[in-house]
Amino acid sequence: MNLGRDRVTVYRKGAEGVQRTVLTGCHYSHTDKKVSYERYGRHQRAFLLIAPGKADLKLEDRIYPGIGPEQVDWDRFLPVSVPGLSQVAWVKAVGVDGTVHHTEAGG
Repeated sequence: MNLGRDRVTVYRKGAEGVQRTVLTGCHYSHTDKKVSYERYGRHQRAFLLIAPGKADLKLEDRIYPGIGPEQVDWDRFLPVSVPGLSQVAWVKAVGVDGTVHHTEAGG
């Protein structure tokens, strides 16, 4: 199921380094408006990502519009320094009768 024509690249830091995943068939919108997350003690761009099915998205994942670089330096790959990059502040699976239709994430 395609929800849109957008592609995004999801980056996640783990014990093995930075994992990179490209999601297709998404809807991704972001603004230059800054939102504040006291919980994280930082400001970032507001965004909404809607991905088909049960997408593997977690808090603190970094979302890059389109197909992003193969490798990144996590400590320098920050929303404040990389145009278009956002960081996930919330994730919600949306469905009916126990079937997940899409996953929403935002910040």
